[in-house]
Amino acid sequence: MKLENFAPLPLEGDLCERGNVGEGGEILKQGYLPSQFFPSDHVSLVADFSLQDSKSDGKTDISYTWPPPEDRPVMPLPASRWNEGKAAECLKQGKIIALPTDTIYGVGALASSAEGIDKLYEAKRRNINVPLALCIAHPRDIGSFGDVSHIPEGLVEKLLPGPYTLLLVKKDSPMLSKELNPNAKLVGIRVPEASFVRGIVARLGGGAMALTSANISGQQSSTSVNQFREIWQHCSHVYDGGQLNAGSTGSTIIDLSNPSGYSILRPGNGLEEAQQILTSYGIKKL
Repeated sequence: MKLENFAPLPLEGDLCERGNVGEGGEILKQGYLPSQFFPSDHVSLVADFSLQDSKSDGKTDISYTWPPPEDRPVMPLPASRWNEGKAAECLKQGKIIALPTDTIYGVGALASSAEGIDKLYEAKRRNINVPLALCIAHPRDIGSFGDVSHIPEGLVEKLLPGPYTLLLVKKDSPMLSKELNPNAKLVGIRVPEASFVRGIVARLGGGAMALTSANISGQQSSTSVNQFREIWQHCSHVYDGGQLNAGSTGSTIIDLSNPSGYSILRPGNGLEEAQQILTSYGIKKL
């Protein structure tokens, strides 16, 4: 039985230097072991050997089962660069993942996947009328999903990546499922200061990730994986980035949809710095 059947080896792109992988995940220059990100030619693997007891003639025999049962306990994996490709593949398959951001832990789905979006709402027990935010890989991509025609040049890049959600008029895009916030005219967009999150989204071929906090709706946000164990069973993978130290307030939500000025819908991390930046660009608080 091949080792890949137990623990998939790193994808080809995981062995390349970051600049040698295109935005769509295409390989620009082949990578090898050892490399900058894998300084040893020994790659650590996590194997899931699921066992199932079966009784025969009064004796107990142990048989190995593969693939493992769907209801097996989820085992957190490290939020490391070599897991970015696996996480992106899960999203493309309509599954959801839990992961650390620059503020709190979140759960995400491919923004173009109706199946994944439904799973997000189910996992959080969230009212379907409560909208989800979008996470993109680069600030320059924000205009593909929201109207930034009235935003001063350079402002978005000054705020992002960072602990902010920018609320803009939503644009129609083939990268967004019709199930994503169907009754909302505005959409919140994030570019977290978290390389693991942006690395995953960069592998979605120009797509975006629907993102929300990793907690049951109405409960406190999570700063460690053990605080949202109720959601693990709904996730294909849970990625552990350790204890987050930004507090549990989440990102600051800034409404920039009005050309006349901005408003703060939810104060959170980086609030004072954001207000200073907005003022420096001549944008008034409404």
